[in-house]
Amino acid sequence: MPKYLQVKSALSRWIEGFEQGEALPSEVELAKVFGVSRVTMRKAQSELVMEGKLDRAQGRVTRMAQAKVSLRVGLVSHAEALREEGRSVVRTVLDHGLAAADREVAAALAVPAASEVLAVRRLVTVDGVPLALYTDYLPTALFPVLPSVEQLGGSLTVWMAGAGVAVAGFRQRVETAPMSHDATQLLDVPASTAALVVHHVAYDGEGRNVLHARSVYRGDRVELSYEITASNT
Repeated sequence: MPKYLQVKSALSRWIEGFEQGEALPSEVELAKVFGVSRVTMRKAQSELVMEGKLDRAQGRVTRMAQAKVSLRVGLVSHAEALREEGRSVVRTVLDHGLAAADREVAAALAVPAASEVLAVRRLVTVDGVPLALYTDYLPTALFPVLPSVEQLGGSLTVWMAGAGVAVAGFRQRVETAPMSHDATQLLDVPASTAALVVHHVAYDGEGRNVLHARSVYRGDRVELSYEITASNT
């Protein structure tokens, strides 16, 4: 077994008594404690960061990771579900306006490629921690008036309902992907952090696709939660 994996195993046991959010000794100090080089200790810590046991923001000390945020899969948006649980959820609008639909967006919204759609990009923080980047696209045929920044700071589906378009359901797929440089900067995570990417297409009662969303979550801080019940049929 490689040396860094042996150290990772030993370090994992050594930190069992630490509290969530508690800072670990410096890399230099830990290397001395375990009698290894800083390079080996850094690789061992990186393994534990990827497993979600440690949290190492850029340019800061390594800490014990907080418990993961559980995202319930349902008709209510993840942000609204977390708010209902009593968490502090803040959606900050980074930019919004008209944009040309790429192939994926055009197919999802059933509009011609390169046609104008409403694009909204928001940073979501939960309990003061940057957790996700939301990018939403809406067809201008249904939403000809741009919403204000204040309106976009709340629930997008609530604003859509106020504009006369109620969401009846959605289709969703989830994948893991490398975190982009821009996302690592905004979410304040190391470049090695994996992203949990949720692709979401919402439709109304007439079956029209009314929203295409791409949500990038910190893979080290979130997990998906499902509840599946047996059918009586």
